Amino acid sequence: MVNGQHGQTTGRFRLIIIAVILILSMTGMFFFFKSSAVTSNLSYSLYDYFIDKKSQALSNESDIVMIVIDDKSIRTLEKIWPWPRAYHAGLIRELTKMGAKVIAYDILFTESSSGDALLSKAIEQHGSVVLPKPLFLSSDGVIPFNDVAHFGHVDVNIDGDGIVRSIDPYLDGMRSFSFAILDVLAQKDAHLPDAASLYRDELEDPIRFVYSLDRNYPIYSFSDVFMGKIAPSEFKDKVVFVGVSASGIGERMRSSSLKNSTFKTGVEIQASIFEALRTHAVTEYAGTAFNTLAMVSSVVGMTIVAIFATPVMTVAILLLYIGFLTAVTFLLFYFYDYWYSPIALSFAMISVIFVYTIVRIHLSLKEANRTLNLNVADRTKKLVISNLRLAQEMNEKEKIWADLRNSEEQLKALLDGLQIGIVSTDQHGELITANVTALDFFDLDSVENAKSLDQYFQFDIAHGGGKISTRELFKTLMDVNDSTQVECVLASSNPRFNGIPTSLLLSRLSASSEREVNFACIIRDISDQKRAEFITQEFVATVSHELRTPITSIKGSLGLMNSGIAGEIPQKAQKLLELASRNSDRLLSLVNDILDIQKIQLGTLDFHLKTIDIVSVVRQSIEVNELYAQNLGVTIVGHLPSYPIYVMGDSDRLAQIMSNLLSNAAKFSKPDSRVDVRVMLDGKCVRVDVEDYGVGIPESFSDKVFMKFAQADDAKHRSKGTGLGLSISKAFIERMRGTIHYESQENVGTLFYFYLPLASMEEVNNYISDQKAKKDMFL
Repeated sequence: MVNGQHGQTTGRFRLIIIAVILILSMTGMFFFFKSSAVTSNLSYSLYDYFIDKKSQALSNESDIVMIVIDDKSIRTLEKIWPWPRAYHAGLIRELTKMGAKVIAYDILFTESSSGDALLSKAIEQHGSVVLPKPLFLSSDGVIPFNDVAHFGHVDVNIDGDGIVRSIDPYLDGMRSFSFAILDVLAQKDAHLPDAASLYRDELEDPIRFVYSLDRNYPIYSFSDVFMGKIAPSEFKDKVVFVGVSASGIGERMRSSSLKNSTFKTGVEIQASIFEALRTHAVTEYAGTAFNTLAMVSSVVGMTIVAIFATPVMTVAILLLYIGFLTAVTFLLFYFYDYWYSPIALSFAMISVIFVYTIVRIHLSLKEANRTLNLNVADRTKKLVISNLRLAQEMNEKEKIWADLRNSEEQLKALLDGLQIGIVSTDQHGELITANVTALDFFDLDSVENAKSLDQYFQFDIAHGGGKISTRELFKTLMDVNDSTQVECVLASSNPRFNGIPTSLLLSRLSASSEREVNFACIIRDISDQKRAEFITQEFVATVSHELRTPITSIKGSLGLMNSGIAGEIPQKAQKLLELASRNSDRLLSLVNDILDIQKIQLGTLDFHLKTIDIVSVVRQSIEVNELYAQNLGVTIVGHLPSYPIYVMGDSDRLAQIMSNLLSNAAKFSKPDSRVDVRVMLDGKCVRVDVEDYGVGIPESFSDKVFMKFAQADDAKHRSKGTGLGLSISKAFIERMRGTIHYESQENVGTLFYFYLPLASMEEVNNYISDQKAKKDMFL
């Protein structure tokens, strides 16, 4: 208990130490990558990529026009730089005449000149001229143009990758060049906000602007404008930027665009900055609080994942989280103009988590290798012990096998000495083993030359004479452990055994349904038994037949005496005659039943199968047995269809079946009850029901119902009869390819029902044609 608690405490402390190390490592790497030039450049590239995805090209209609002192102007007007102030004064006067709204001069005047007064007058005359931050004082110690011009600094912030992305709104108290232009426009139009109003909360930090993609401003040569070659309409109500683009004069700076990252002149940069600030196309950078929150939450979250997740899962979650950070960054930028760079944090997490994951995998492999070595050593030890035991068991098994072989030889000798054939087969009837007697039966030297068991047996004549299907018999034994026995005729190439009657007993050997099922078959020659049975049956048939003639004579004589042909008979003698007549009827019925049973067993019973209307036969049977039932106080109720139903059968035998069933139902019914008779179609068969509501059949007698001479023992279930009716009925129905069944509940009633197959359409058509021909012949 104490050791377990100590182990848990140690495990928790170890996890805390790992968590602290991971957090400190990722934090340190975050600040390292944040200060790295490579990370900064990647952040700039990601920023520019997002700008390209977000920015949309503006229409080319703009109020910004640029006039540049290009190489042409240098060649045409003045090849020495800087130019005299007179050129600038002349340009401003021309633009004033043309109606320029604002003139933004991106040219620094670094020293005094004799033309300052002329330039000052031109600036004053226009009234909306913006000049760069002045860098010199005039001879009287004042800033030139201070009272007539508007000023703004033209300094820009160049990032580490050499691209201009931001400006300071104020530098040493001086507003930016674009702010000055915005203020001038606000003075001219009261509806326009000034720079301070437009950027009220963004005056302390650099303003990061977004370049407009594909913006092309009209650019005119200084000399062309100065000499009046450009139409005044090009400058009316326009913001005119004036700058330098001549070779060797002025500076070149890169703009922020992955699609078009080219060097631009200062005046182009200032024009782009002004348009971005005027439309508030700026980006807010994430502050310290946001950066700290993102860093802390990410580091802590990934630490928890790294400690508790598997290495593969940790790497997968890390990559998904970095993708999530990038997506959030893009959404913030796209919808809210808010920029947060995930590069440094992603690199920090990747570097630490990957190293930690590699260490974990290394330690896991090392531990697995140690465990494997221990397992191999333990397994080797167990294998040595197992080999020793196996050697001992093999010696014991060898002895057991020797005993088994000896027992097998003794058993084989015993089985070969038996006068019955014993074979084993698989579930398809293929022979596996056979004793000598079975091989003699089949005229074989060994089972390797044997055919399937089906080929060696046929049913006898009484059962149709067809080949026996052991497969069908095996199917009935697949799910039970019982056995089945059939009588058949041996079909052998050995003349000694060919055609002899045999008894075939099949039993299932394998009890497990998961294994292949095998069967044992016992083949017994029953020729002597059949011969004795035949003699007995023939004797009984002969005796019964010989009894029929005197019984018929006695019955006829008693009938004549009852009719009064011998004169009047006393009352007492009359009763004796009636008793003798009833007993002679009963004796004649018994003899007839015995003769039918013997004919069935001998296979000599004649059947005349033809197409018959079973509904008509059942209706006639009800009429014939109705008086008998009424004498017992029972009513027979027929539920018969109004249309004929045709079957292939013997009408006399079918009438005998119905008489047996109806008489039994009447005998076992309670007084004042009824017997229901139904005929109905059931698939491809017809079903006939005979149902009584009498004493029922006791459960103990259920397996003897169709046996010969079988009757229940107790008085209420015993009736006057031979006990042969149901046995005969079952044999008749089976000869007509049908089946008979029953359902019974004691003291409730009994239902006997049988099925016969319907006649084919061809048989029905032939029957109808014959009936029509007979009718036509009669007519």
